[in-house]
Amino acid sequence: MPTRAGPPGRTVILIADLAGPEVSHLRSEVKRRYDLGFVVRKNDTNLRKSDIDLAGSIVRIAIFSHKSLSNWQNFCAENGPLFVYAFDYNYTDGKHNLCSNMPFVKYRRYSRNLEAIIAVFGEISSDIVDMSKKDNPEGQTFTSNMRPLGHRIRNAAIAIAAFRINAAGEVVSELNQLADELLADGSHESGKLFDVRHEAKKALTAVANLYDHLDNSNMARVIVCGAVTAVIADVGWSAVACQTIQLASWHGKDAFLGAVKMLPSLAGRRSKKADQSRISIAVDE
Repeated sequence: MPTRAGPPGRTVILIADLAGPEVSHLRSEVKRRYDLGFVVRKNDTNLRKSDIDLAGSIVRIAIFSHKSLSNWQNFCAENGPLFVYAFDYNYTDGKHNLCSNMPFVKYRRYSRNLEAIIAVFGEISSDIVDMSKKDNPEGQTFTSNMRPLGHRIRNAAIAIAAFRINAAGEVVSELNQLADELLADGSHESGKLFDVRHEAKKALTAVANLYDHLDNSNMARVIVCGAVTAVIADVGWSAVACQTIQLASWHGKDAFLGAVKMLPSLAGRRSKKADQSRISIAVDE
């Protein structure tokens, strides 16, 4: 049985035929950046029931067919919710479009750049921590995890207020209210579930209203971009996702809200376990 990595009961399975030095580099960087470990399997046939019992997410590097992607979607639906980050050597728009209707398969291009694999652990690490909270009926860690975001949202509100723009008062009030909720003692009731990324998305949506209140679009872009920097830090999104949000803030409200909507959120509670001792997945073609 594999050693548990990360919070009890949740880990990541990496299924890839990588060389030893590549795996060592991945381990050191993922540990350094996200304080997270993972279990390595060379191929699907080595995937065991004990792996699935531990897993919150699977990272698979392969050449995928339409059929194998569909098989992964069905597998995750039956044994999860369980998410597969499918990094395809042979990425195509057709397979991307297919996966857009598969909630459990996150389809990515892989061009033999390990940085793309490392970055995705930023998304996974937040999922694993939050799923572990779901297994903690006392909910003792909720408040401490929300407070840093509350302080950053407060800082964003203070910075916007410093511009002394009357029309921005409503946005400042909304951000302050959200910060108050996150910072209030006892605001996180025992057993109640929170996703720090969901709260961050609420703050970003509030910030987007600045576009409606400022006639000077260039000023709106500068203020929104600065506020975004304060909100998105250490929430669990990858560097690529954070950069995308920053770039979108320079293209107006519609582009910005579209990018916010695409930001990943909390994975749901695992509902079922695999019954077989060996897991059967169609071989990737």
